[in-house]
Amino acid sequence: MYEIEPIHLRYNSYLKGYAGISAIVLLIQLIIHFAAFEGRISDVIMVIFIPAFNILNSIPAYLVYGITTRNYTKLRKGLPEARFISEDELISKKE
Repeated sequence: MYEIEPIHLRYNSYLKGYAGISAIVLLIQLIIHFAAFEGRISDVIMVIFIPAFNILNSIPAYLVYGITTRNYTKLRKGLPEARFISEDELISKKE
């Protein structure tokens, strides 16, 4: 364990789950909305394919991020791992 633990590691899975479920619900709502109008089938098809287009557009950025995080260790600056603090060091006992 290093001296500073990033806060996003703890809450990242919660955010991913919420964002994934809400995106699916939004797509279903949009499909139902556009399907109610006659002659708007092209809008329904585009609503379905827009997430796929966004995923394809984000692949290069994700690849660059993956490559740079493996080699990027400047935040640690070569610091040694911090030692664990015991309970006796945190609580001062009054006698």
